[in-house]
Amino acid sequence: MANGGSGFVEYNLNHVVGLVADLGSNYIGNVNGFAIDNTTFTYLFGPRFNWRTSRFTLYAQTLVGGARFSNAYDPASPAPSLGFSETTFAAAIGGGVDYRLTDHIAIKPIQLEYLMTQLPSTFANVNQVQNNLRYSAGIVFRLGSK
Repeated sequence: MANGGSGFVEYNLNHVVGLVADLGSNYIGNVNGFAIDNTTFTYLFGPRFNWRTSRFTLYAQTLVGGARFSNAYDPASPAPSLGFSETTFAAAIGGGVDYRLTDHIAIKPIQLEYLMTQLPSTFANVNQVQNNLRYSAGIVFRLGSK
């Protein structure tokens, strides 16, 4: 299991449609005592569709972009301590809900997305599709009035 964090910026074109930039990173250090040091950085962009009530904002979004994968250990390398890195396609589709506390602060109890990445295989010269479920929660800081 990977652990990490993410952040996003949304620019609202109107009361319903917004444009989102989502940046996130996760890391896997040791697996069963074996140091693999995998880091993945995703950068995704796309539209978000909001349904707003007085306290809640429900939304759905479709984002596309890339994933930068780096690994400090490459078992296919003649010198296994030499890792590799690669940038590939990534996409996310999902949604969530924000609960408004004040005009400028909200709580995000859930954002759930299907995240697809095409990261390299260490045993063949192909990209393999990874199907991931991404859960996020946090605090939302709102600027502006839309």
